[in-house]
Amino acid sequence: DAMTSPGTRTTLRMTVVIADDDVATRRALAHIIEERGHEAIALPDGNDVLRLIGERPVDIVMCDERMPGSKGSEVLATVARHHPRVYRALMSCSIVSNAMIDAINRARANYLVRKPFHVEEVRELLRVAEAELRTTLRDHAGPSCIAEASPPHFETPALRVFTVN
Repeated sequence: DAMTSPGTRTTLRMTVVIADDDVATRRALAHIIEERGHEAIALPDGNDVLRLIGERPVDIVMCDERMPGSKGSEVLATVARHHPRVYRALMSCSIVSNAMIDAINRARANYLVRKPFHVEEVRELLRVAEAELRTTLRDHAGPSCIAEASPPHFETPALRVFTVN
């Protein structure tokens, strides 16, 4: 649903799934996402993400590359195949290397978030995703769709990389 945020700007409420085996990271990300007025669903592994995304609409999946059981890039690649309109953000503390570039390509990731992250990086990711969702809604459904309680999902070909210096 739409909500009013500071500055009388209308914000779309997005559903963001976080998959990370680190509890502190999940809690921190959920807090940042919820403070922006979005729904955060924090899960400990990729298999839970795949189960959830088959049951309900999701707008963004943020997935850590290194988790027990499955790599984040594998989870995001499955999301891309079955739910191509869902934004995919791969999180990693690895340096950008050939192996990381391969993981990003396998995942068909829209974003790479380097860990540890800053609060503003996650806020920027949400702002960019929301702006692109608005564009998609306007282009495909007209302006009246923007205030709907359940906006359709969106996609972008762009990869954005946020890094911590």
